[in-house]
Amino acid sequence: DALNIFRNERISFQKVYVPTLRGLLPIAGEKDVYSEIIKEKYFKENDEVEVFTGLNLYEEITDMLLGDLEQRELIKEYQEFLSTAFFNNEEVLIIPKRKEKGIVYIKIGHEDEYPIYNLGDGIQSLIILTFPLFKYRNKNLLLFIEEPELKLHPGMQRKLIEILYDKEITKQTQFFMTTHSNHLLDMTLDSNNISVYTFHKSLDENVSRQKKAKVKVMNVASEGNP
Repeated sequence: DALNIFRNERISFQKVYVPTLRGLLPIAGEKDVYSEIIKEKYFKENDEVEVFTGLNLYEEITDMLLGDLEQRELIKEYQEFLSTAFFNNEEVLIIPKRKEKGIVYIKIGHEDEYPIYNLGDGIQSLIILTFPLFKYRNKNLLLFIEEPELKLHPGMQRKLIEILYDKEITKQTQFFMTTHSNHLLDMTLDSNNISVYTFHKSLDENVSRQKKAKVKVMNVASEGNP
């Protein structure tokens, strides 16, 4: 019956983890050293999780621009998204230059093209946080983000939340985020689609000098939210 079909059907998810160690400037040649460290320490026995730090963005953009029609259209769509979301509808082009391997250039409107690090850390961070949404736009996505507020002005934090609310972009995505930002937490009060949890650590009540820590997870429900 329908219930048994539901029970037996497994929904597959693409899982992407964005750590606090992230950036768009290449380090140690072509290696994504951040990703290698995090996979070794956190996901050694879990190959299902992709670690996206931004360090390999150059290679990803290059592969898509030289890929099939669907990949090229994805990049076009992402450039249009950047234009609308961050650059007042000015045309945005993402250019992985061959002569400067590892450095993505950005051209905005009629301005000269500049290396991405000239755009500021906030825009770089938003690109890292939003690129997976387009890379996996046709998949069920679980996106895990550590402290999305890093390097983001409060205005940019609001812009990020607005993007996450946009169901045209995030309709197949569920987010899990850790944060210390009151700005982000305050902005969740108006939504019924966000759950906020706090974590409290306590130690065993014994006389040992080495006590095991226990973590209690509590749902923080605002008025009107579950």
